[in-house]
Amino acid sequence: MMKVIIVSYYFHEKGKMNFGPYPIIYQLGKDIGEVVAGGTTLKTNFLKSEMIDGIKVHRVFSPNILKIINFSYFPFGIGLYNRFKNFHGILHAQDIDACIGFWLLQEPIKVLTIRSFIRSWLLTIPKFKLTAKQKIRIEFLKKWEKMAVENSDYIISPSEFYKKETIKYFDFPEEKITVIPNGVDEKFFSPRKIKTDKPIVLFAGGLSRRKGYDIVVDTFNRLRKKYRNMEFWILGAKGHLDGIKFFDRVPYCKMPEFYNKASIVIHPSWNENCPKVILEAMSCGKPVVTLNVTGNVELIDNEVDGIYASKENFASEVGRLLDDEDLKEEMGRNARKKVLKKYTYGKMLREYMKFYEEIE
Repeated sequence: MMKVIIVSYYFHEKGKMNFGPYPIIYQLGKDIGEVVAGGTTLKTNFLKSEMIDGIKVHRVFSPNILKIINFSYFPFGIGLYNRFKNFHGILHAQDIDACIGFWLLQEPIKVLTIRSFIRSWLLTIPKFKLTAKQKIRIEFLKKWEKMAVENSDYIISPSEFYKKETIKYFDFPEEKITVIPNGVDEKFFSPRKIKTDKPIVLFAGGLSRRKGYDIVVDTFNRLRKKYRNMEFWILGAKGHLDGIKFFDRVPYCKMPEFYNKASIVIHPSWNENCPKVILEAMSCGKPVVTLNVTGNVELIDNEVDGIYASKENFASEVGRLLDDEDLKEEMGRNARKKVLKKYTYGKMLREYMKFYEEIE
């Protein structure tokens, strides 16, 4: 098989790779062995290469000097070209940020994993109001997305939804898009019995409108009178709301503990590809209530291993699970079984390796 190098603008040790798809990218780096990444701190900007947990990481000098647009992506693209213009192998960019240099490169086979599109967000998130600064940035990102897709030889989409979005927005050849869902470490995220005094509803997604923070607060307000001993936990943000506990920075190693303490995990996100939070919660044997849109619904069989709901009935569906312990337990068991069958990291890696062999 051709040599494969993972390209990710952001790459650090495992303890710092706790958001978005980055734990998956870290593990790919471990298994494939070589990564090229940007210099996202002052120290890493002056490194040519380093070893992180046995992974050889090539650093590309990429300082940022602008605030409206992350200028560091441009020197990153130039650095990528300088290092790999004569590379006869596969460069696999793990996000759009990482592949600005693709338009310069001719020799390598260029693969892009699509995580999201800003134009998709704008059409799927209700009442998405933009400031003047945001409008400038978004117009830039739209052009960036177009450049990234059109200069990739192949695309991997973790969901059927984003495969369709790629074809719709960019007319990219369908036969060059492969769907490989995200995988989860089923041993790390496994069911554990942790006693709690109160039922806990857990949301991991910060204060983002895209993640449905407003629906989280609305759900809490609708349920708080009936379920007086219920606790709502929000991970990934600082905040002050009576009756809700906020946990700002949760180390990745602690996430299984949080999932296992929860009675229910909620994920009312408006736009997702193949959300890691849903898979991690399911792997811990927890039922997830999610919004019935985009990539969310591809992971859940409604009423079997979780629930997908509309914005209007989201709170009532959470309440139904709080009222029915047997249903909650059954859905949790089914969720774990599904992850073991379809969404383990090992299965994802095997599909990646098969894909690499097919495009040589």
